[in-house]
Amino acid sequence: MRITASTTGSDTRTSLLHEIGHYVHHNALSNAPQSGQGWGRDENMPDDMRAWLTAANNSKIVKGLRRALRNDGRIDMGDGTSIRINSDFLTYATSSEELWARSFSQYVATRSGNETLLQELREAQRGIDSWDDKDFAPIAEAMDQLFRGRGWLRP
Repeated sequence: MRITASTTGSDTRTSLLHEIGHYVHHNALSNAPQSGQGWGRDENMPDDMRAWLTAANNSKIVKGLRRALRNDGRIDMGDGTSIRINSDFLTYATSSEELWARSFSQYVATRSGNETLLQELREAQRGIDSWDDKDFAPIAEAMDQLFRGRGWLRP
């Protein structure tokens, strides 16, 4: 597997974490018979990841993106205006694989307390597909439980 991330732009570190999240998905969180395959469909996801998936799917952001997908890509911006997002992007952005990579990046940024990562996160949170801190809290807790259960995080 190869991880490629841009070295230009304002989010290079969190983008790298996002790609590492994909690597973790494909190589450490998979029930697939061969490393590097990931879980593919949600029903093939390891059981200990179900709480994370439920938390992600119940988040305000994911519900909003899925609502937009059902509404011809339209997202209400909360100020009386709306924007239209490509349905292919919305499908991709709400896939469990992509939700995991975005969760992983935000998790590392928030749990590390690294100021540079947090600054990149705050910038991303201005967009349409990043969780605010309150919306992300249940996802982070589910990830804490997952990592503790696997022995990757101290109790």
